[in-house]
Amino acid sequence: ESAKNDTELADSKEKQLAKAKELLDSNTRRLEATLKRKEELEHTLSSEIASLREKLVEGKPCPVCGSLHHEVLNEALNILEEKELEKEKKEVGKDLEYLEKSIEERKTEIAGLNSAIVLHRSSAKATMSRCIDYMQGVENAKELLQRKDIGTQLKEIGRSWKENKEKE
Repeated sequence: ESAKNDTELADSKEKQLAKAKELLDSNTRRLEATLKRKEELEHTLSSEIASLREKLVEGKPCPVCGSLHHEVLNEALNILEEKELEKEKKEVGKDLEYLEKSIEERKTEIAGLNSAIVLHRSSAKATMSRCIDYMQGVENAKELLQRKDIGTQLKEIGRSWKENKEKE
């Protein structure tokens, strides 16, 4: 019974482990997408900067720095209002923080589940080994234990023993 319980616990932990790994994979993909979005936002200009940039003319001084050469004239622009840009950056920051924390929690959970599985499998194996030692006289004991037919076999042995005892 103990081996069966340990085996069932290990099986249950393996199901939990599979779910935790799925969640870890999902969060890792979300983290990658969020990091990509953060990078995009870093290259996004506020509408105020974009407005100044549109007024630049090669050979004429920049109203901000005075430069006559404007390397940014031919770059594609991603433009958002300042408040919207800051809001998005803040949301991305919160998402990153949540995902990083969640990923660490899943990694810790996975490590714990792996340890529990090893422990339960080891305990079940040790219990099975002890049962096999006790059952040396029973024909096919190891196979019966592994097939979980031992309960039926033991009941039959008990009945047989009881019948023989009563006949005496």
